[in-house]
Amino acid sequence: MPALPLPFIVTFLLIILLLRFSKSHGLQRPYWPFYSFLLLCAGMSVVVGLRWSTDSLLLRYLQPLLAALLPSVTWYCFSALRQPNQRWRWVHSLPLLLVLMTSLYWRDGIDLVIILSYLAYGSALILLALKTPDQWVFSRFDDTTFLAKTAFWVGVAFLVSALVDTAVALDFVWYRGQHAPQVLAVLHSLLILVIGGLIAWLGQATTMPPILEEPTVLSETSNTNEATNSSEQAAEYQALIQQLDQLLRAQQLYCDPDLSLNRLARKLGTPARNVSTAVNSVLECNVSQLINAYRVECVTQQLDQSELSITEIMGNCGFQTKSNFNREFRRLTGMNPSEWRKRALKEPFAITAALANPRID
Repeated sequence: MPALPLPFIVTFLLIILLLRFSKSHGLQRPYWPFYSFLLLCAGMSVVVGLRWSTDSLLLRYLQPLLAALLPSVTWYCFSALRQPNQRWRWVHSLPLLLVLMTSLYWRDGIDLVIILSYLAYGSALILLALKTPDQWVFSRFDDTTFLAKTAFWVGVAFLVSALVDTAVALDFVWYRGQHAPQVLAVLHSLLILVIGGLIAWLGQATTMPPILEEPTVLSETSNTNEATNSSEQAAEYQALIQQLDQLLRAQQLYCDPDLSLNRLARKLGTPARNVSTAVNSVLECNVSQLINAYRVECVTQQLDQSELSITEIMGNCGFQTKSNFNREFRRLTGMNPSEWRKRALKEPFAITAALANPRID
């Protein structure tokens, strides 16, 4: 029986998460990064358990390779919902290549490469979480806040992992690794479980781009656009906002819970960056907040005109999670849906005024 059962329990739980995800989303190609991540986590958990149970020479070489792959695969899971720079994708293979090189020529440098890799990707994910929600071009608007929080906590987890690896490396230097098995069994296994659960939850809460739909390519600002004066640019942004408003109201696209910035930009026939820039410039909000404002307007109208339950109205107007619905409704109206329905003065909800003066809880 293996001396460290915890990693094998973690593996079992990760496989359950993988099966649940595949059952709800199928085996379509856009979801492969998430499957790859969960399988890699499960594989790492097995290797950690066997490594400290059998002390196999093969596992000594395999464990650092899997550890080097994990942050790169995790980053790819997030970048699949964004528009990464395709020309620099090869950079994410560097951790694995460096581990391979150090394993052949400088064994003592493997821990250093992995620690630096986790520190770099952990910091990058935290910085990614702090960027505008409009970066999640392929994500549903309802999930952008969740994506940012997930990226932040996965980044924190990577930083913690780097600290754990540092502690283990120092333990080998000072105590010849006497405490390393206990540290790895508890902390690394729990870390893999937490990250695996977060990414599985991320996969269940997001919609990837359709298989046949090509991503919108962000066009670089041309010399002609750079030469355009501010007044002309402002007029272009205003025209784009009017076009966006007409499209949303005519087709009620905001009621689609799977609406993403990429789909919206394709319908407008303009790059996603143009839509985001116009909304930020004219309305001083991001596209996700604008779509939520349209959805809140839809909710207020149905609250005033129908006897449907709040949950039914929420779903009819495009919201999928109660937490996001309640947060956005209160932020824009200053009250909860029940209070809105019971209010004495039946003034209609105004999107522009609500965006200009959002109510803070």
